[in-house]
Amino acid sequence: MRKDSIRDGRSRRDPYEVTVAGVGYLGECNEHPMHMRLKKTWSHMLDRCYVPSCKEYAYYGAKGVLVCTRWHSFAAFLEDIQSIPGYSQFRSDPGGYHIDKDHFGGTVYSPETTAWIPRWVNRSYTHWKPFVATSPSGVAYTHGSASMFAELHGLYGHSVSRCLRGERPH
Repeated sequence: MRKDSIRDGRSRRDPYEVTVAGVGYLGECNEHPMHMRLKKTWSHMLDRCYVPSCKEYAYYGAKGVLVCTRWHSFAAFLEDIQSIPGYSQFRSDPGGYHIDKDHFGGTVYSPETTAWIPRWVNRSYTHWKPFVATSPSGVAYTHGSASMFAELHGLYGHSVSRCLRGERPH
């Protein structure tokens, strides 16, 4: 316990004591209008990455996903989060937005690699299975879906689908 954490004869928890997921600590933070919601987001982010008993750990921590050292501090997370892309949308619809590191293709949650994205977009990353098309010459093309592949290559989506079902030659 630090000396400056004693006030009026009562003790206060050390703000630098690690209390979340074996790495996270509160730090010295000011009250924020969305303090509780953001604390829950921060805590769950750390759990997914560092707590093997967390049900989502297999998809995050076990695959090498990390949280930058700066964000081990909730105070630093609060300080940075307002400049993360999509924050104003999150503020207007907190339940409709998730914090995401996949949007920029990262494996680290950090101020540089994270965005607030709509929940439905985040879920599409979770269930994303790549569409792989192989040309007659053997070149493989990977895209998010058959329709995305068709659009990017100047084809009609229905023609690609018919080809895949064997209803049309390639």
